[in-house]
Amino acid sequence: LQLTLNSDIHGRKATDVKREHEVEKKLARLGKQLGGLDRIESLKGKEMSGVVKATSNTGDWLYVEPTGSNELPVGVATIPSDSDIDLSKGDSCMIRLEGIDSSRGQLSFTVIST
Repeated sequence: LQLTLNSDIHGRKATDVKREHEVEKKLARLGKQLGGLDRIESLKGKEMSGVVKATSNTGDWLYVEPTGSNELPVGVATIPSDSDIDLSKGDSCMIRLEGIDSSRGQLSFTVIST
């Protein structure tokens, strides 16, 4: 049981507050790994190769690790709805860095080809 006198939390669900806190922690960790989140802005739109680390059971997204000299961590990749790309764990693909997924606190990519 947690008790707070913080008026910013009033009327909000505890699960939402916890999720926001987790995202803030992930963003801080991501910024530390990259030497600052502003580095992502300079790489935004860059295309690179990647390897699928895991697929989603609940959505149309994948966890993809960029390969090469970028030293970027695993991020969330989406496949365009008009695409017939089918990927599994361990598959290689080409991805484009879109920025940061603020709802997850992770890098956001788009799969552009296999």
